[in-house]
Amino acid sequence: MEATIALLREHNELEVIDTPLDIYLEIPQLAYIEAKRANGGRALLFTRPMRGEKPCAMPVLMNIFGSFKRVELIATKSPEVIASRIKDLLNLAPPKGLKGLLNALRRYSVLRFAIPKYVGKSRAQEVRYLGEKVDLYKLPILTTWESDSAPFITMGQVYTQSLDGSKKNLGLYRLQVHSHNELGLHWQIHKDSTHFFHEYKRAGEKMPVTIALGGDPLYTWCAQAPLPHGAYELMLYGVIKDKRVEVVRCLTNPLSVPAGVDIIIEGYVDTTRLKDEGPFGDHTGFYTPIEPYPVLEITAITHKSQPIYPATIVGKPPLEDKYMGYLTERVFLPLLQTSAHGLLDYNMPENGVFHNLILAKLAPQYPGHARQLMHAFWGVGQMSFVKHAIFVGADAPDLSDYPAMLKYVLDRFSVKGLVVSEGVCDALDHASPEYAYGGKLGLDVADKELTEQMRVVSDCELLARLRAVDSSVEVVRQYGAGARVRVAIVGLGDLGLGERPRVGFLPKEPAVTTPCTALLVLANNGDPKEASANAGESAAITTQGDSLDSPCKAPFLSQKFYREQAELESKNTKQAKHSFQSDPESLCEKVDSAQAGSAVSLDTFARACSGIGEMMKIAILVDSWKNDLDNPYMLVWRIVNNIDAKRDVLIQGEQVFIDARDKLQSSAHPRAWPKETDCSVAVIDGLRQKGFSIDEELLHRFHICGSPATR
Repeated sequence: MEATIALLREHNELEVIDTPLDIYLEIPQLAYIEAKRANGGRALLFTRPMRGEKPCAMPVLMNIFGSFKRVELIATKSPEVIASRIKDLLNLAPPKGLKGLLNALRRYSVLRFAIPKYVGKSRAQEVRYLGEKVDLYKLPILTTWESDSAPFITMGQVYTQSLDGSKKNLGLYRLQVHSHNELGLHWQIHKDSTHFFHEYKRAGEKMPVTIALGGDPLYTWCAQAPLPHGAYELMLYGVIKDKRVEVVRCLTNPLSVPAGVDIIIEGYVDTTRLKDEGPFGDHTGFYTPIEPYPVLEITAITHKSQPIYPATIVGKPPLEDKYMGYLTERVFLPLLQTSAHGLLDYNMPENGVFHNLILAKLAPQYPGHARQLMHAFWGVGQMSFVKHAIFVGADAPDLSDYPAMLKYVLDRFSVKGLVVSEGVCDALDHASPEYAYGGKLGLDVADKELTEQMRVVSDCELLARLRAVDSSVEVVRQYGAGARVRVAIVGLGDLGLGERPRVGFLPKEPAVTTPCTALLVLANNGDPKEASANAGESAAITTQGDSLDSPCKAPFLSQKFYREQAELESKNTKQAKHSFQSDPESLCEKVDSAQAGSAVSLDTFARACSGIGEMMKIAILVDSWKNDLDNPYMLVWRIVNNIDAKRDVLIQGEQVFIDARDKLQSSAHPRAWPKETDCSVAVIDGLRQKGFSIDEELLHRFHICGSPATR
């Protein structure tokens, strides 16, 4: 890691922080904010980490992958060059003639770097703690969120092997500190390590596991690479770096790890023993629940004489996994194309937390081609975790140009293109009624543009029409200016299903705006400020009478309303929860028994809106008090996180209704709804007092200390 730090410093990608900061909340939450700055901020080296009043012996390095530039520096090659190499290796056509044979040999010669090379010693084994001397608390392991159950290792390279030793795996999993010599292993049920675990369990043997920290950051990226089952991720490192990775044997188990790492944690897993793990604020932006997972009983901890402890932070986007995911997306496109014929490109928006939303471009060659690829995605490796997939034609704009993509999709949208299915989903998904299994939604718009234009109305007019059919509607914003069809985001405030805004983060009194400002947001690269600055140009898409002289204030809720709701929540939370559990009718008269998780059922709302289909084709329902409807970036995050297509998508004629509100436990959703990952207000204030600049607008835009309502 010394070489990485020197490289980052040389390219002005590193900030050294000498201020003493606590490993409990302070360090991770400062890094959380840094990762959300323009271009991902800088990597942060904390030289004086503290555990309370006691200094930690190791510096902490964070936000290592947090920019496109840093990712390319770490990989030593551009994503395009690496992808081209992968594509060449997948070219299995027989060579023609001597020249073709020589080219093939040159192409495949890179595979000589894929085989690890064993060495006799490692600097990572200079300092050794064995047996009773093992103590995890000597490492500066971070606690990221207030409701995390314990400190977690978040950048641990997890090395395992099959029972017979013929297959090896490198994975990236969170690791909970249970005690001074025990770690909880969050192996999700679909991962290779879990398959190995069951081999050892059937044989009645303990399973060797080793955790490595530090060294070349590319080891960590390889750990999360979506390689086919049985492929050893460390081989990918050699192919990318053009050199064999040197590995050293562990001291107390039969595994081996890269010799260049900083810290090694060795041990065994008793396959007859599970222990509760969590909660933990994960990369979805929500806490995952307490569930039983295997336990690593540690037999040795070794490290360099001057090690550096690497860590990452996960939560609401954007974070450094945005950039790690981009490299993964580009590098593995050729591999995905081998099982998805006709696929031209794909994109995983980071605010879709990768598995919740994917955009795919294809060249359709026969009827149903896009739908065929949807099911191919849902059945292949880690792509099977994808919940929502939008397929566009070859004439679509660049998939990363989201404003242009929105218009393209809405110009071709029809309910006939919707596909509702079900299957496996990520174990972290909280919206599915069942653990790791739920609904999936596909949209095929790889077709011709619509010829008819939907009736254009202002936000004010649509709000008035919706309030006429449902008084719980409090705010409306439409997206898709100039498109054939528009999306209406409808904020309802009917029942306190989620947390009301905290008094310290109440929305400001509404400024005078045009009623259709939200329509301009995506046309201005998702920047609400730029959209507001250009709001005067929106007259062409509003109804007559809407102007700066006659602003629509109806969509805004007053600050007084939120203060009253916050005070009511603080006084009556326990009583309200008890009342709802014993008598839901006492709190809301509109609860539908088939969908008790929402105060106004999706079906009831859709039926009430059947008469306004000419002005609203797509309606997405959200909780008004915890969604800023002028912030499309975080709206996408909320919507794709909160819906299960089998339960929350309703097609009615030419209209589609999507319920992205929080859900209460019910027969429709028997699981508890999780809390969001929010920074501590006290910690943020404390960091400011120590001289760190933290912009209030940044806190608001990315829901850092709570999810705000529309201003």
